Amino acid sequence: MKMPGINGLQLIDTLRQLAHTSNVPLVLMATAYSREAYLQSEQAELTDAFLLKPVTSSSLFNAAIEACGKRCPQMVHSHGTRAGNKQRLKPPVHILLVEDNAMNQMVARGMLEQLGATLEIANDGAEGVDMLRTAADRFALVLMDVQMPVMDGYSATRLIRSELQLDLPVIAVSAGVTQAERDQCLACGMNDFVGKPIDAAQLLQVLGRFLTLENVASQEAPKAPPAAAKVAGDAGFRTLDLEPTLANIGGDRKLLRALLQEFEREATSLIKDVRQLLAAGQQRDAARKLHTIKGTAATLGAGELAQAAKQAELAVNDGNVGQIDECLQRCQALLQPIITELQVLLPTLIDTPKDSSTSTQTLDATQLQQLIVSLQSSSMAAFDQFEALQGALSAQLEPSQLERLEQAIDTLDYATALAILQTMHN
Repeated sequence: MKMPGINGLQLIDTLRQLAHTSNVPLVLMATAYSREAYLQSEQAELTDAFLLKPVTSSSLFNAAIEACGKRCPQMVHSHGTRAGNKQRLKPPVHILLVEDNAMNQMVARGMLEQLGATLEIANDGAEGVDMLRTAADRFALVLMDVQMPVMDGYSATRLIRSELQLDLPVIAVSAGVTQAERDQCLACGMNDFVGKPIDAAQLLQVLGRFLTLENVASQEAPKAPPAAAKVAGDAGFRTLDLEPTLANIGGDRKLLRALLQEFEREATSLIKDVRQLLAAGQQRDAARKLHTIKGTAATLGAGELAQAAKQAELAVNDGNVGQIDECLQRCQALLQPIITELQVLLPTLIDTPKDSSTSTQTLDATQLQQLIVSLQSSSMAAFDQFEALQGALSAQLEPSQLERLEQAIDTLDYATALAILQTMHN
């Protein structure tokens, strides 16, 4: 992009004006910071793709495919990316997710596993830095939330670059979408940015700039259960637009149910918690809580609540006392009908109990061991494995224990699930 004489931007202008090069795919090579500045300029539409420095073979390939796909799609189609095919990350690819919110962890895990990745989770920036300090070579990329307790994403990334001297890609994940926030992410050493709520297609596009993608024939792609495609609309939700969420998590009905259960569990005390933090003089923590509410509401399609939480967060950061109370009242007014609908409609998303004949199933030791291994490795395979064993487990556990086990697995509380199974074994 920056060269002596004619720079990259001037060259792009010239090439687009020449008849024989006006439709040639053009890839601009630049730093992440320069790319963001260029995207705000009037020339942004002249470039078909960006190649971020440092350049890798996979990022070069992906940028070329992206550029050719825009200018000469027949070229891309003839090499295998035909309509109806899907793309995913080429395994093996192991990602570190640094995120403190349980719901965001669940959504990200579901998306990344659908895209072909495995992952580990750190609950704050300090924990993420410690994991990289001891085993950085395990990870191909870091997805880094920006606002977290203990250590935020900015501070964690600075340590990754300065103290650990690591150059692996760090992608910011945040509900903040202003240019100032993007600039701050890039300035501390992050490579790119994904907004919340996370969109699966956008996530794959960003990851494809740093990791290798592969094509998957449509018939090989995992299909969502027929019932899942209509679950949101059929349930009758009026306050939540769940269809985009369901599409983003691959039509996974159980994961959607788990997300709604987690939100219902937290929703009743959200605004009360914010008020208590403000009363204790903890404005920064209150703003972080509102930031989380904003992202969660957007993920579940509660647009008005997300906007109200955003206004409340801004009011807290600005110290506008009068506006804070008004915004919090607005948030509470929008939350209440959501809570009411969840209490009424959430049971309709819960699977009906198995008939009594399933309780006579013999507990298969091999299947049980597979479930335990999945729980120990925090794998989403535990969902289906538990469902297959649920009938047999009902003969081994008290109803209350079985219910706790199911809730623990649904909310990714794998430590509790393992403890329950250990109690059964004893």
